[in-house]
Amino acid sequence: MNLSDVLGSKIYVKENGSINFNSPRTYIQPFLDAIAYDGNEENITVKTQVEVINDNEGGERNTAFGRIAIEAKVANSVPGFQSVIGMIYALDIQKPIVKIYTGQNASACTNLTIFNAEGVFEQSLLSGFNTVYGKATEYLNKKEAEAVEFTEIYNELTTSMMSTEELNHEIGRILRSAPRTRIGTTPIVQACSRIDSKESIYYVKPGEPCSKMNLYDSITQSFTNSKDILDKPIKTIQLSKLFNIFKN
Repeated sequence: MNLSDVLGSKIYVKENGSINFNSPRTYIQPFLDAIAYDGNEENITVKTQVEVINDNEGGERNTAFGRIAIEAKVANSVPGFQSVIGMIYALDIQKPIVKIYTGQNASACTNLTIFNAEGVFEQSLLSGFNTVYGKATEYLNKKEAEAVEFTEIYNELTTSMMSTEELNHEIGRILRSAPRTRIGTTPIVQACSRIDSKESIYYVKPGEPCSKMNLYDSITQSFTNSKDILDKPIKTIQLSKLFNIFKN
């Protein structure tokens, strides 16, 4: 799926719903304008969910999507990462919403990292949602400061090494806290498998130390692998809270 396809897709009609939604272009174009999108589709990643296909009388088909995620690469990246600003909207849920987020994607695995508590902004699509576009511009203007803050925290987590005993304790602490968030326990259990698997990029040899960043990344890999596009930013925020690494 590319940006042109999504911009040209049809209006989503919710079954038995009383809400009349706008076209995808109506929601997406102001976001692209807000982040000064230069027209290069190579810098845009698009994901969709809740696809609805209708047949026309002429044999053609039109497609609509209940959920669309647009992520744009922008300036002020950290070495080894790609700075991004994203927008996700969901029309198929009881209270339709739109989210704007800012963060850094690891170049090697595209895992999203958000180290600032203000990195996700959510609004109802039923009223006043135009606020999100101003937030997107705000995120763009603060990208340089974000990169500085990100580098500081990343270096701290990368150099913070845990023994096997300390790693087990940290995993247990996070595992007990995760059910109270949208993260749940599955990504934590999957992270343990990655850390213990020799085929994994997160593998830690028995008896050797593990950095907090490696543990963090092994968990966010589950968010990247998930088909769910709506909760990835908020799960990333919640994980950072569990790691107690916010500066504000």
